[in-house]
Amino acid sequence: MKIDLNKIISATILIIGHTFFFLNVSQDIAYSVIAVLATFIGWIIWNKITDTLELSSLFLLIAISGIIISITTFLVYGVEPIGTRKGTLIHFHSTGIAVALGIFFIALIPYVIFNLKFKLPKPFNVTFTSGFQNKKPSVKKEATDKYVVGDANWELASEEEVSSGDYNIE
Repeated sequence: MKIDLNKIISATILIIGHTFFFLNVSQDIAYSVIAVLATFIGWIIWNKITDTLELSSLFLLIAISGIIISITTFLVYGVEPIGTRKGTLIHFHSTGIAVALGIFFIALIPYVIFNLKFKLPKPFNVTFTSGFQNKKPSVKKEATDKYVVGDANWELASEEEVSSGDYNIE
């Protein structure tokens, strides 16, 4: 059985940092966010040292941590249960909900942009060239045989043209 020490240490860094987040989120949100950001920095440094850092895994880590942080922020600061004689009412705080949605949105942006495939319509196929390129005199190339596929200007060959031997059909 092969044990990958790099993955174990990476997972341990992430678990310890998120544990500090959950322990401090109800008392002081600033310390809990510092713990998560320190976890990201420690994880990035460790993966850079071991040369295993991948951009896709970093964006996935940001997205998953953002979802965890936004759900926790929503539950701690956005929802308040109020006990009454007839049961429990739930009071929603708009500030806590807005902060949780903002964290969720910002955390998903890198992951969505990284995994988005851009397919522009045909009129928008634009090639960008630099204005700083040195212009070299153009050298004319010898004309070579070209095959034209999908040309709209064609006509059917007659029997005489087909049997004349002047044309090759490949």
